[in-house]
Amino acid sequence: MNASLATYAPYLDQCQTAVANDQAQPWTMESCIQELDDALARFGQQWEGMAHSERQEAVGALLRQTKVKFDQAAFTYDVSNLTAPTNEALFLTTGQLRADFANRCLSLALLEAWTWARERHLLATTASTTPTGLFILGLGKLGGRDLNFSSDVDVVAFYDTEQFLVGRNAGRSDAAGKILARLGRTLSDPLLPQSQGRFVWRVDWRLRPDPSVNPLALSVSAGLDYYFSHAAAWERLALAKANVSAGDWAAGREFLNELSPFVWRRNLAFDTLDEIAALKQTIHARHPGLASERERHWRNRGPTLSDWADFNLKLGVGGIREIEFITQALQMLWGGRDTDLRTTTCLHAIGALAKAGFLTADDAQTLSQAYIFLRRSENAVQAYQNNQIHTLPKGPESQALLLLATGFSGDATAYVEALKHHTKAVAQLFDALLVERNDAAPKSDQPANQGTVPIGFDAQLNDLAQKQWHQLERGNIPAAQSPAGRRWLNALLPWIAAVTNQSLTPDDTLSKISTFLARQPLSASYLESIVRFPQVREVLAKTFTLAPNILTLVQQSPFMIDRLVAGDPGDLRRLFDSQQDTARDEEIWLNRLRRLVNEELFATYASVITGGLKPADAEVYLTKLAKEAVRAQLRFVAKSRGLATEDILNKVNVIAMGKLGMGRMAPLSDLDLIVVNSDPDTLPDLRAFMSRFITGMTVKMSEGIAYDLDLRLRPNGRSGPPAISHAAFQNHHQKAAKTWEHLALSAGRVLTLGQDDSASKALEAVRRSILSTPRNWDQARLDAARMLVRLRKHRIHNATGSPSATVSEIETSTKQRFNIKLRPGGLMETEFLIATLTLQQSSNRGGAIFEHEHDQRPAQLGMPHLADTLRFWRDAQWFSRLMDLGPNQPANGAQEALFCQQMGVASLEAFDVSAQAHASIVTQALADLLPEASQPDDSEQWQSYRETPVQWLA
Repeated sequence: MNASLATYAPYLDQCQTAVANDQAQPWTMESCIQELDDALARFGQQWEGMAHSERQEAVGALLRQTKVKFDQAAFTYDVSNLTAPTNEALFLTTGQLRADFANRCLSLALLEAWTWARERHLLATTASTTPTGLFILGLGKLGGRDLNFSSDVDVVAFYDTEQFLVGRNAGRSDAAGKILARLGRTLSDPLLPQSQGRFVWRVDWRLRPDPSVNPLALSVSAGLDYYFSHAAAWERLALAKANVSAGDWAAGREFLNELSPFVWRRNLAFDTLDEIAALKQTIHARHPGLASERERHWRNRGPTLSDWADFNLKLGVGGIREIEFITQALQMLWGGRDTDLRTTTCLHAIGALAKAGFLTADDAQTLSQAYIFLRRSENAVQAYQNNQIHTLPKGPESQALLLLATGFSGDATAYVEALKHHTKAVAQLFDALLVERNDAAPKSDQPANQGTVPIGFDAQLNDLAQKQWHQLERGNIPAAQSPAGRRWLNALLPWIAAVTNQSLTPDDTLSKISTFLARQPLSASYLESIVRFPQVREVLAKTFTLAPNILTLVQQSPFMIDRLVAGDPGDLRRLFDSQQDTARDEEIWLNRLRRLVNEELFATYASVITGGLKPADAEVYLTKLAKEAVRAQLRFVAKSRGLATEDILNKVNVIAMGKLGMGRMAPLSDLDLIVVNSDPDTLPDLRAFMSRFITGMTVKMSEGIAYDLDLRLRPNGRSGPPAISHAAFQNHHQKAAKTWEHLALSAGRVLTLGQDDSASKALEAVRRSILSTPRNWDQARLDAARMLVRLRKHRIHNATGSPSATVSEIETSTKQRFNIKLRPGGLMETEFLIATLTLQQSSNRGGAIFEHEHDQRPAQLGMPHLADTLRFWRDAQWFSRLMDLGPNQPANGAQEALFCQQMGVASLEAFDVSAQAHASIVTQALADLLPEASQPDDSEQWQSYRETPVQWLA
């Protein structure tokens, strides 16, 4: 250690002396941790046969001696790296190792107390020799793995009633309390021999549930009940930093997982910001000095050289607590959606928030640099006498230590300027996020057309709409029952009036808005989200007036709008996995699965309807979404059945059919799947596995369903098993499949779900081989023609409601306008044409056509113009489905305008002309390719026709 540092600090001088007399030096932080690890490993042999008091004294002495060595090593390491390029990483290292060392101390003291309890028969004779069922959670900087030089260790303890086995005459709470009390005395009892340091750690149990009435340890069930039913806002913040510190680590991790929904709320709750601001006010109320005139001056101008002494580094203006509150406020707000934000270390959290876009790079740098500066200062003032103090010193020696330890070498002026710079910057960020937000509703971040409600606005409405408007004016909706909710609703009223006025159907629009808001949860935060974020208002405005199918999604789960505020979730696989891994049970997971799917559907639909995303790009994204949802549910079923998840994902292969296989998922698309097990030994009970998979995807819950599944394209359809073996799949398609099955298979593809793609590649090779094998085209052509005739009879011709309508009549019917899929020459026939051409040509081209994406095939099939037709129908289907337009549902004026704009036509009549032109291309191509399809279903040819398995050419 730098001699001058020790000279200015009595405690550091004591550390230096103690270490100098130790024959095993030099000591490092890591070697101190290793010494305690060794003591834990040889506990029984090292202290075997000692009396209770002797062993406790010996353990306490070892901990005190090692703590002195650790303090010396940590302070030396920290100061010696002040100017290193990796300053932040090195600073983190000290805090993390200090927390690791504290956890070892707690573990050794707990083991000694546990052994004592066994010897005193407080524990059952069958109890383990190591702590089982009892665990200690570190909170604060201990849980955050960022301990100060002289921190208290904030801890809470719980026990699992099934695993914590106590003696016949002992109660669990009493036994646990005595164990923990002995642990505390070992670490900090002033009556024990000091052996160098005055204490190891000061243990603070005051953050436990209701400490005035509850014992040191509660049962897990009591703890969960308290947190979910009675906990205050500050306890949620405290648990966000919780980590297991000692005892039964498995039980502790399970407990924290159980608490996850309490800590990390999926729905955005802006009132969290108000709660944290209120906590700051409470802190000031409990520390009168923080509300002094000098404190107010510091907030306005920062500390100066004449008044910097006594500045509170932790609680003062722009201090450590304000940095922590900024960071935790954003973590609490967004961490329910983004698990990457759930880090307990402050600097890591700042980095994660910046990476996710919730902090700007400049703000993140401001907070990080200020945090390191203030924490280094705090460590320096605490190192002077190993006291837990947070105010800047007045004495010359302690000030000299502060300046040396922070790299200012006696230059108090430069230090104070740095202090002013950092604290003023932090205070500005804190005020903007947590203090000034209450003034935001009436002043800023308002809708662009906010203004005021026009005079006489309600006169244009019918009686029902007028009544609904007056209910909104009076705040008669659940979300406006609090003062904050009423404030946000009042800020929203001018926007509601503007959307209604701009609508071609104002009564209907106002009714939809009123009904929608009346159904929303009892949360002012929901209204705040609408007021604060323009993208939410834009989507809702178009949803109320144009897109009923988007409105259905957001009515089903109102917090869909959170997704618009949060933005792109990033990697979908990581998102699904993280939400699954933190789900406590199957019900929670299945609702999360639905929520994730519906949020992404909603956000994608919203982006298409507002013009931010083209349908072609949306189809690709929704295809990826569906694939990841399938993978996630397979993974969950494997985990819940105790199977190796990666083995299942590697060997249970999914052939995507229909829109998923084409890579073109659209609104209201279901999932056509064939599930093939490539290794029966990996999954022997395939039927039970698939039953749970199907139920998990399709059962209706509070968040709706995940997807409709269609497994009818599997071998033997509804009568066959829900999944088959690789061999059975290959055998069926080579020996028993009909042509229609291969037409469907031509649009399929095998999804790669696991890290090892060998099985999925092998199955894809089988699929391509089957489709590429030469076949009797005369038979295949007649089979395809027969299938087209049936489609036209049972689906396409019936779209007008007239079973006897001719193709010509159907093509010119105005009811066909939004019948995009089931009109002659429409989307279904276009896709059928591509499938038939693919089957015809693939056997002559060795499967090369399958190297191209489905919608790129027309060019490879010799009909490049068909790609434009396919895109035309797909785009038309997107907009008609989002707006819920169909043969019997014409467009209103606003929908007509948007539909024409997105389709690039001047009017619906112009769209009809384009549609008929594209339909003619398809119907003519089908007539040329399948001339037999012109014969009606009841003709002699089809009455006598019998479809047989595919005939292969030798």
